[in-house]
Parts: sequence; C-alpha cells; structure tokens
Amino acid sequence: MRVLTSMKSIYFIPFFVCFWGYSQETKIESLQLDCGMDYFKKGNSMQNASIIQGPTGGWYIYASAGFGVPLTNLAFCDGVLFSGVAVDRDSAGNVLGLYDFKNGLIEKITEFTVQGTPKSIWNYDRGQAHGEQKTFEIDGNLRYKVTYEHGIEHGPFYETCYRYDAGLPPCSRSGYTDNKERCYIENSCSYVLNFEFLSPFIRLIFPHPL
Repeated sequence: MRVLTSMKSIYFIPFFVCFWGYSQETKIESLQLDCGMDYFKKGNSMQNASIIQGPTGGWYIYASAGFGVPLTNLAFCDGVLFSGVAVDRDSAGNVLGLYDFKNGLIEKITEFTVQGTPKSIWNYDRGQAHGEQKTFEIDGNLRYKVTYEHGIEHGPFYETCYRYDAGLPPCSRSGYTDNKERCYIENSCSYVLNFEFLSPFIRLIFPHPL
C-alpha cells in the first residue's frame, strides 16, 4: 500500500520519548522528519511498516523497502538525529522489524513474519543500497539476493523463479553482476519441454527431453 502525503499540509505532532537504555526500546512511532512528518506508517498491525520516501514533485510516498531503492530522509527522535535501533511490533508484541540508524540515516533493515522467520534484509550506506539485499520464502529459505555498491548493482546475486504456468517446479539461478551486466554461473531454469502437453507424434520424434 502506498500513501501520498503533501509536504504542504499541517500536521499534529504527538510527543514521544526516545530511549537508549538497555531496558527500553525505541518504537518506530517515535521517529519523524525534521518537519514533523512520521518516518514510518503502519496499516494493518500484522504488516511491516512502510517507510517515507521522496519528496518527488512536492509529495512524499510511504512504501516498503525495495531492491536498490534509496532511503535518504533523515530520522529525528525528540528533535535529535536518531542513532540506534527502532523496533516495529504487531499488536501481540511480535517483532516485525528492526531498523538500524546512524546519524538519522538507515543502515540496515531486518523484517520478520509474524511467525518470527526472516522476511527481508536491506543494507545501506549514506542512504544508498550497499551490500546484500535479500528476501526470503515464508519458510526462511532465500528467495532473492542482490548485491550493491553505493546504489549500483555489483556483486553476487541469486533468484528463485516460479514456473507453475508451464507445469514445472521452481528453479534458481545465481551469478555475478559487473558493470550492470549479469553473468550467470548456475542456472537451473533452462527451459525444458513438458512432454505431457505434446502430441504422440511429437513424442515419437523426440522421445526424450532436450
């Protein structure tokens, strides 16, 4: 879900206290921009928080973190640039996200499902995608991985592909990106004909999969 918010609107800013003690945690609701807008937005309490992005054309957008998407807005807590970990919890108290900040900028995002398995990991340097960015299946297995250097895709990658429409099981491919070009090292997604859908005449000519 994306929410458009005008930067020209007037906002009521609730008062929050930021804790840096060992026994307390900083909630994502405590963080704002310097103009008072919320840094995070929550819809359903069971969903991961959306993060403010922009402005573009005078508008801010609240959206999920994404591959290669920069997060350059500064986060403040009680008027001070925030450094530390902000925690996102659902209504039952389960941790849905951990957001590491340094001098107001996100350095790492770790998101979880309500069951506690990892959902995604996003790394940044000075607001730009840097290092590995990964998403996971619901069982915790890796689904996608892309490596960045200061916002540019560079380094190892991995992706899972689904081919249910072709009657084939999932496959994966991996490799290395250099100068924005991908080189596949392992690729189990090469197309193989599903002979269940071919006529007997075609099967007679090609008795074995290619």
